[in-house]
Amino acid sequence: MQTLSWSSFWFGQPNYRALKIFRIVFGTLALLHFLAEIPNYSLRFTHMGLYDTEFINHFGNFKNHFLMAVPEWSIFWVYTALLTALIFLISGVGGRFSAIAAFLLHLCLKQNSGFYAVGFEILIPHCLLYLALSGTERSSSQFQKDLASVGVRLFQIQICIIYLYSFKHKMEFESWRSGEALWLVVQNKHSVPLAVSSLIGTPPVLKIISYLVLWSQLVFPFMIWIKKLRPIVLGLGVLFHLGTIFFLFLPFVGLGMISTYVFFLHEKTLQRFYTPFQRQKQL
Repeated sequence: MQTLSWSSFWFGQPNYRALKIFRIVFGTLALLHFLAEIPNYSLRFTHMGLYDTEFINHFGNFKNHFLMAVPEWSIFWVYTALLTALIFLISGVGGRFSAIAAFLLHLCLKQNSGFYAVGFEILIPHCLLYLALSGTERSSSQFQKDLASVGVRLFQIQICIIYLYSFKHKMEFESWRSGEALWLVVQNKHSVPLAVSSLIGTPPVLKIISYLVLWSQLVFPFMIWIKKLRPIVLGLGVLFHLGTIFFLFLPFVGLGMISTYVFFLHEKTLQRFYTPFQRQKQL
């Protein structure tokens, strides 16, 4: 029985609808993110940046050693190719090849700007890699079905790892252990507008919120696997990320993480939401 359960955990019925929805939503977010970064093009990828190439190369932990940094003369074309690959991915053109191309192009660009690859850009390569593995179109091949099933499960596990790592990383700082982290954030008027700072800026409230953030990131990876608790866990997760969007102004990180929740929804649940749009399209 244990063997059958473990096998069904990895090789169950793939949730193709979740994969398709995620491909469109996350691909759109990634495309908008890189379009928004065009004004910072020279600061991120050329010698005109805040950190020169030699300084970035010195810190190898930010780099992928199996890829070379992009020559500066070709950065514009690589960036354009990345945007094109994301458009193909969103449109469903090219299948896995679009995801693979976007994944590799992003990693190549990251070689030139490791210090800037934080937040949403840390999430991007994982998601593109798993999309390349799983595919998003239904197939009669059992091997393709198994790949899609494994891909969905890797998405779920990756989300749990992200929350656990985020919790571990926060606990390394005294400001989080003491509950003062968010208070320090809202005092930075360059990051948080005065109106928001005044709204939630009282230290006792922020201390409670800080501990709630830590608690949510610790329990999510465990409670999400309990089906009866899943709707509550997902709902609290959505509220948490909406808070990061509206109060800390981190839209791509918040929406990107919320979009991954689709992999914890049953295909029948997604079908109930999808059917009205499908009927409207047919009309």
